[in-house]
Amino acid sequence: MMGARAPAALAEAVTSIAALCGRALRCTGTIVWALHGFAFGKRLRIIIDNSGNHAPATSGPSQAAKTLTKAKATVQRMHFKSLQHNKVLIVKRNGTAVKVLCGSTNFSFNGLYLQSDNTLVFEGQDAAGLFEQYFAAAWTDPKTFPTSDLATKWHLIQPKGAPAIQFCLAPHGNPDLSLKPVAAAIDQASSSVFFAIAFLAQIKTTDTVRAAVDRLTDKPVFSYGISDKSTGLSVKKPDGTVGLVKWDYLKTKTAQPFAAEIQLWLRHPRA
Repeated sequence: MMGARAPAALAEAVTSIAALCGRALRCTGTIVWALHGFAFGKRLRIIIDNSGNHAPATSGPSQAAKTLTKAKATVQRMHFKSLQHNKVLIVKRNGTAVKVLCGSTNFSFNGLYLQSDNTLVFEGQDAAGLFEQYFAAAWTDPKTFPTSDLATKWHLIQPKGAPAIQFCLAPHGNPDLSLKPVAAAIDQASSSVFFAIAFLAQIKTTDTVRAAVDRLTDKPVFSYGISDKSTGLSVKKPDGTVGLVKWDYLKTKTAQPFAAEIQLWLRHPRA
């Protein structure tokens, strides 16, 4: 998670979050150098995970924290019960949160170009303010966050002239708080369901969302989705049958722009 306060002179550059991610790619492939290059200095507050193998001084997160600390940023190392895995950027003007980027996308080459992730940008004090509270809670008292008011209910945001949005902030004590509405939406779909769910093959078949996805094959709705598994790649077709896609076929037959992404991945498999 990151928060930054922007003076008028740098307002446009700082609030263009997409440009920040782009600069990360043009540099060394990490967002650390993009943040450093923008010279936020003391205006940047950032939370960096310190769980498990991210804690040693030689780890990537620790090296990133060291680099940003030298650049005068205020760095907080923390984690929740396990990983602190948020990818959030918050922009503030004159002390008020005005824009937030959130989602599952890692700020890396693979995260931005190859993986099935999402990134959403919200402008306005309602959504940005909610994430500012989230940031503050993680910064000050992560141990009690799962039982806090922020983590134990859904938050309705109704931006003017736009559809209503609901946020559920993790981690929370009972995962069904966020998973049951997702499963219900899948079960109640009357025409089609499209999904991209990480680790679906590793989730127990009794899990709330996994069970709802499995039920799709017996329903008269169009469903199409993607997930990953350690044993290979397969495609589940709308009729419920599974078609195997061989990697050699993808390397030579995939259409653009995806073919270019595959070639990039082959050159930089660990980016």
